[in-house]
Amino acid sequence: MENEYKLYQNDSQLNLTRDPMSEIGKSLDNLEKHYWLAGGTLLGWYRHCGLIPFTQDVDFGLYAEEYDENIRNHFLGHRPSYLWGALGLVNDSLEFRLHTGKLTVDLFWAYKEGDHRWCGYQVQRTKFRRTLPLLSELCSGDLFGYRFSIPCDPVEYLNSEYGMNKWNLPLKTGYSWINLKIHSVWNDVAWLYATRLYTRDGKLRSDAFAINWISKYYNYTIETIPTFLNIVPDDPPPLGPLKKVLVYNTPPTRKPTPVTQIKNKIIVTIKKMTSN
Repeated sequence: MENEYKLYQNDSQLNLTRDPMSEIGKSLDNLEKHYWLAGGTLLGWYRHCGLIPFTQDVDFGLYAEEYDENIRNHFLGHRPSYLWGALGLVNDSLEFRLHTGKLTVDLFWAYKEGDHRWCGYQVQRTKFRRTLPLLSELCSGDLFGYRFSIPCDPVEYLNSEYGMNKWNLPLKTGYSWINLKIHSVWNDVAWLYATRLYTRDGKLRSDAFAINWISKYYNYTIETIPTFLNIVPDDPPPLGPLKKVLVYNTPPTRKPTPVTQIKNKIIVTIKKMTSN
């Protein structure tokens, strides 16, 4: 594959990725959380026996029913991969974004629903859902000489993500997830709790950057971030003053932006944030 498409493993990329991936895998094992290589990371393992040479992040999937706050507490202020952002709610579309300073690692929680699972993907206030196989059991695979959990049928998984055998040809841009659908928009109460940003030391960010992240797509003015967690309280505090111009109230009608554009925008945002 690499010779056919003139794709080769990037040594500097491997050096940035290998140790954080191994450390995160060991952490999840120690926390007794089932996980698997997901998305482009699984594709790199299967198609390249390594990484996709032009990838910019790493994806792990986890069972949502196994979530507890031990995993958040573990990665808060952790080295080398610390939790800098938690998106979604614990019971809806939860995603952790870890950062090393040079690499982003996404932990997606996959929620069981009937004969399949789904994981959330958040763009501004719009919620997307990616439908996945049920993954009733997991297997093991070798990557960089380390053991990682993988779907037992990686071809089925990749076909569900990218389309039947449409992932065979490497594409640097223009690829898309066929299983990504617009689901809904966070209401104002939920949106207030659906994004939490953290410092390298594991403290909740409540600076102008963090407040603006929420306020930019929020219909009410806010001055503080109310809680540490991604959970809507049983008795949420009153909303702030309503803005004169509503900034968000209806879901978009256009098709989702191609995956490459979404991820590139996220990575640029992370780099700006970590430089603050």
